Amino acid sequence: MIPVLPKCPYFGPVTGEDEDTLLLPENWTGNPFDYLPDLYVSSEEELKQAAQYINGDFSGGYVTSQIAYFRAPRKQEQHATRRERFATMQSLASEANLTLPSTLIELATRDDYVDRIRHNTIWFRPQPMLVDLPAAPECKILELFWEGQGCGYWSLLHCPDGSSPMIYCDDSIDIESNYPFGYQPDIASFVYHQCARNFEEWLTIYFLDCQRDDRNYTEMLQKYPGM
Repeated sequence: MIPVLPKCPYFGPVTGEDEDTLLLPENWTGNPFDYLPDLYVSSEEELKQAAQYINGDFSGGYVTSQIAYFRAPRKQEQHATRRERFATMQSLASEANLTLPSTLIELATRDDYVDRIRHNTIWFRPQPMLVDLPAAPECKILELFWEGQGCGYWSLLHCPDGSSPMIYCDDSIDIESNYPFGYQPDIASFVYHQCARNFEEWLTIYFLDCQRDDRNYTEMLQKYPGM
């Protein structure tokens, strides 16, 4: 069974009322890829601005170059790294007799799908690790998404009954990389929240949030041209 965890909105704990919290569409199909943002084809100028942004050159305008970076396709080496990390995750899951959602496999193995993810804070980065949930060691944590500043992590929790809710934590299961020197926290001290009943629900909301970011990018460029 799913362990009893504190509940939270899809993207992590919040305080008070959050009017921007997205909900599943009333006519939700159950297939998150129906909500995957459309392909965006960057111009040569946008690709140049994206490259300058990642190198700390904001001469094309900070907002303009940052949006160009968010919209740009991933480099081939980034795709290769993601595939390698996910292949390791798959191997670990297989050794533990865990079945990964088909939608997760589809997302992780399709470069063209990953290139259509244009969220401005949360990014897909499968962690090549499998860790026990301290409160219920029979449940396994598979970390999938991270907040770009390292302020939050979203994972699939695989439970013995076959259920796989999405959970959120402020800390990553990759403790050694996040604390390379000195003190390292005990994972037993981490607080996990349940965000969605399954990966498909969470991914749908994530894609809808990516679409909302796309609209914001367009509005920002129109409102602040060249900024």
